[in-house]
This record gives sequence, C-alpha cells and structure tokens, in this order.
Amino acid sequence: IFSFEKIFIVQMKYAPLLDNIQLFFILLSFIFFILSFKKNIYLMTAFLSLGAVASTKFWATAAVIYLIWLIYILLLKNIKKIFDFIKFSPFILAIMLVVYIPAFLQGTTLREFFGVQKYIYNFHHEKLNFDPFAVWDLLLFNRWHSFSGIRPAVDFQISWPIITILSIFAIFLIFK
Repeated sequence: IFSFEKIFIVQMKYAPLLDNIQLFFILLSFIFFILSFKKNIYLMTAFLSLGAVASTKFWATAAVIYLIWLIYILLLKNIKKIFDFIKFSPFILAIMLVVYIPAFLQGTTLREFFGVQKYIYNFHHEKLNFDPFAVWDLLLFNRWHSFSGIRPAVDFQISWPIITILSIFAIFLIFK
C-alpha cells in the first residue's frame, strides 16, 4: 500500500472508513504470526490482533486468515505448534467480547451478541456477488464490477496495474 494513492488519501482525510483500521490490524497480525516462529509468545499477540480484525469490520476476514494459518500450521506437522495454535485461539473471541463490553453493560446478552454477528454475516452475504476475476479487471483494466454494471473506477490510477504486474512478477521470481 502506497500512501500517495488517491484512495488511501481520501479514506484518511475525507471519508474515514474502517478499511484502513482493519488493514492495520491485518498487517499487524501477519507480522506477529511470522514472528511467532522465532518466539512462541508472538502467537498470542497475532491472535489478539486477529481479534481486532474481527471486531473492526466483517469478522469473516479474520476467519479466512485464521483458516489459512491453521492449514499452514497443520502442514508443518509440528505437534507443539499445533497445540500452541489451538491454545491461543480463544484470544480472538476474547478480543471480540472485550470490544462489546459497553453493549454487555447495557444489558446485551451473549445470544444477542451472536445475533448481531449473524446479522453482519447476512448483510454482507446478501451483497456478495462473487466473481474471482473482477478484482483483476479492476486492478489491470479499470473496470469496476458493481450492482449497476461495469464502469470505470473514480479513484483509479495508472499505478494500480503497474504495481499489480510488478508484484506478480516479484512473486514468480521469489518462488522460482
């Protein structure tokens, strides 16, 4: 992410959405997850950060990251890492519950808490029009797929396709 991108500046200055905050916690959780392979205590902080991801916007983002990490840990076949992964996992839900403390103090029950989470899921699920190629169409050709059809994105910059192509090229070079 480059801070000179129009979309980043607009979200920071004029229309502060939760996306940048959630992105911060996503990056933080990945940093701590990677560090956890050197020191185990970082796995706890990775899950605390992942709990913040789940609390910030749509919890399914954190669920996807969690499942990817779980698959990776299982593929390592390291029993101690698997045990530690399971041991620290409740920190995700703990952070979500801590965020909702004001609501609980006002009388919200745990059942209502999970009802809100279900509502958030249903809200996003109804808007979901999954097209795995739409993101590439936007990043490379400035064709934004929305409910009203395909149109150019207002915030598009020529740096999007350049950065996308260079990133894909770099990934191929790394794994070559």
